Amino acid sequence: MDTAKRIAAERATVLTLVRALYRTGCTVGYHDGEELAVAPGFATYAAIAENLHSTDAARLIVRREDDLGFRAGVALVFGNSPWEVFADWTDIEPLSSMICQLAALSEARFNV
Repeated sequence: MDTAKRIAAERATVLTLVRALYRTGCTVGYHDGEELAVAPGFATYAAIAENLHSTDAARLIVRREDDLGFRAGVALVFGNSPWEVFADWTDIEPLSSMICQLAALSEARFNV
């Protein structure tokens, strides 16, 4: 897979997770590891989309404030393959199920 296609596939995979998290009532932040990160707190979908791939690695910060309330993180590593973009995450539901399903779908779709 060439670089442009890999980047587009990684982006689609991450943004699908972000949309799913928003639909379940979560807030999502994005931190690219830089001191002056653009969207380190809880951000809009547009801010997250704009900042993807600004560095080789980043972190999604996920918070849900309801009866299932939790705070979790998802480590993102760009540059390997779309299904490997989720390098590590807090093992909590529904986050773990979402990531495992997306990784499997991404591998089936983009593993060429």
